[in-house]
Amino acid sequence: MSSIRSINQELAKVAREELNEVPERISDDLEALKEWIRKQPHLRARTDDQFLVGFLRGCKWSLERSKEKIEDFYTLRSRMPELMKERNPLDKRTQELIRNGVALPLPVTENPGSPRIMLIRPAAYNPEKFTFAEVMKVGNMISDILLLEDDNLMIAGQIDILDLANVTAGHFLQMNPGLVKKVTILTQKANPMRQLETHCLNTPPGFETLFNMFKGFVGEKQRNRIHIHGNNIQSLFKHIPQRLFPEEYGGEVGKIGDIIDVWERKLAQYADCVKIMSEKIRQLTPELAKLAQEELNEVPERISEDIAALKEWIRKQPHLRARTDDQFLVGFLRGCKWSLERAKEKIDSFYTARTVVHELMSPRDPLLEKNLTILRLGYLVPLPHTEFPHSPRVVLIRYGCYDPDKYSIVDVLRLSVMIGDLMHLEDDNRMCAGEMALVDMENTTMKHFFQVTPMLMKKLAMMTQEAAPIRQKGFHFFNTAAGFEVAFGAFRNLMKEKLRQRMPNIRPISSDLAKVAKEELNEVPERISDDLEALREWIRKQPHLRARTDDQFLVTFFRGCKWSLERTKQKLDTFYTVRTALPDLISHRDPLEKRTLDVIRMGFVVPLPLTERPDSPRIMLFRPGVYNPTLYSIHDMMRVSLMVNDILLCRDDNRTIAGQIGIVDLAGATMAHLGQANVVLMKKFSMITQDASPLRQKGFHFVNAPSGFATVYNLAKGMFNEKMQQRFRVHTDRESLFKIIPKRLLPSEYGGEAGPIQKIIDDLEKDLIAARDFFREEDNFGTNEKKRIGRPKNAETLFGVEGSFRKLAVD
Repeated sequence: MSSIRSINQELAKVAREELNEVPERISDDLEALKEWIRKQPHLRARTDDQFLVGFLRGCKWSLERSKEKIEDFYTLRSRMPELMKERNPLDKRTQELIRNGVALPLPVTENPGSPRIMLIRPAAYNPEKFTFAEVMKVGNMISDILLLEDDNLMIAGQIDILDLANVTAGHFLQMNPGLVKKVTILTQKANPMRQLETHCLNTPPGFETLFNMFKGFVGEKQRNRIHIHGNNIQSLFKHIPQRLFPEEYGGEVGKIGDIIDVWERKLAQYADCVKIMSEKIRQLTPELAKLAQEELNEVPERISEDIAALKEWIRKQPHLRARTDDQFLVGFLRGCKWSLERAKEKIDSFYTARTVVHELMSPRDPLLEKNLTILRLGYLVPLPHTEFPHSPRVVLIRYGCYDPDKYSIVDVLRLSVMIGDLMHLEDDNRMCAGEMALVDMENTTMKHFFQVTPMLMKKLAMMTQEAAPIRQKGFHFFNTAAGFEVAFGAFRNLMKEKLRQRMPNIRPISSDLAKVAKEELNEVPERISDDLEALREWIRKQPHLRARTDDQFLVTFFRGCKWSLERTKQKLDTFYTVRTALPDLISHRDPLEKRTLDVIRMGFVVPLPLTERPDSPRIMLFRPGVYNPTLYSIHDMMRVSLMVNDILLCRDDNRTIAGQIGIVDLAGATMAHLGQANVVLMKKFSMITQDASPLRQKGFHFVNAPSGFATVYNLAKGMFNEKMQQRFRVHTDRESLFKIIPKRLLPSEYGGEAGPIQKIIDDLEKDLIAARDFFREEDNFGTNEKKRIGRPKNAETLFGVEGSFRKLAVD
């Protein structure tokens, strides 16, 4: 639900008919715009609803144009410090300029759905005392307030009346071409307001020269909206009714002085939002300052302004008693990536949680004997050094360092919170780069675990997630004791998904495989958690997709796609799309079902236990000749092969990192076997193994080919892409194969050292049966094509045929 003002019926009609506004879509479009802003590392933008809806309206509800306008809005402002810095409406000089009333929004519109009229009186200020840049700075302050407050202006547009009465050469001389160009670009390109007309009145001699210079900076559309009335005010009244003007112009909206008073008060009310105050926060190191700007959206010029806005908000919360010192508040802004609204929520949660979890907040006297004793135990130790000047703070937590018969976990955690509060004010690495926790579980006993009740777990999760402005970069546990998995799992389940992802549940890999993952697959260990989080976020937004989201499964797809997020998304979608289209191969796979168990025991597919080197591909041995083609079909074999494939996806790091090599031993294969491999079957097989698999297929080697195999081979080979075709090889004898794949890696029956085939098959059978629950879970995943955005996909669109393998006629 968006938090924007309701608008009157007339403006709603204009918004709908002229600006393409659809009320039902407002929340979704605002969320899309916020999501885009979050993904722009260079952009630090407001994200409150009323601000953003102004851009959508000003761009006639085009999301892409709104993005461009917001980009220009902030980019141009950052390049025009003379117009945007030190905007303090309470400054004595600025107040005097405000009281001159150079720019005045007139209070009455012609109709409830009509544009806002702006009266601009350049001669109202003394050019010997003030500069044109100062005048424009006040004008921009007024404009910023209107952007948030004035629905007539943001929906119906703006009409400017430029009254040049009493303008002197001193005024004109201040309008140098460079500054005029900046103001024009800022007003035209970076402003979401629709400028409908500009009316020039009481034009003095020499105005034509200035006007022609100004005209060159505006587009043709805007030039056609400029009207010159000279000294003929009646000509102006033909366009704008006289009653809408101040009394000094014969109108009915009150005196100019009264309008000025209104805006002087309004600007004072908004002072905390627009002024720049002297900084009261510690200066960051250059490395942390760079990180704060690039990752946390920090804009040094805006710090005081945003802190003032937070203080103003705190003052207006009757229930909240909060610290308001700058260093404390800037910690929340940094922890919330400089989102003012999120910082407000975090501050409220911070104090709410501390009120609720009172046992952790009192007594907090560090000189109290009990507290001092626990402190000296060193339960939580912030380590003094960071990896780089811009790296996270590492804290060492020694869970088993205290005696659970003497102290409670509540006593220990109370001291930890005190240390955290001190670091909030003093540790810039922690507040900017985040915190990495090393949890040493040495000497931890069941008594320690029993002290952590479910309620305490829940409170602790709330304190560390909802109420802390810290970016938790990871938890690393070591020296874990028996029973740790149970306790840890219970605590992990109480955490938000994002924080759970900071503790990725991924098997450690050998140094050899880690080198392959880094050099060939572009894997960056420090980025794994963030990338997994991004992938899960994408999965959640796909209405048609029901996918596994456990860490080990998803990291397999990243590795198979060389850590490209977009390719991983495509691969994951294809993986489940193809499987949904082939239910006979994927659903209801029970390894204890008799026919399935018989196929497993035949050893059609045999993952060989040895690899050439620790970082080499997994070798898979396929033996089509082992089954009776009159009793079983290739469909039965493929079904079991995919079961083997699926458990290896989550278990075999050599296979998912270094790839897979297939050896197809055709000994015993007959024309009856080959005849089952029809065109449709091969097309489906190629899609399953190529387009819908995250595995890197390093080669297929065929041995013991029977007569007639060449026809089937060429047909099958043609179903694969050129890259895969180059990895197919037919060997005339085993010696040819052994030149590529060392004999020692094969089973004993082939003269190798991998042990008997039957032993490998028996081990595989045990693994598949142990994974029975896994296969049951698999039935919950897939795609619902009725919910897919865009054209649905099915067997016909994927393979050019309808139906599953069981419906195929085999010649």
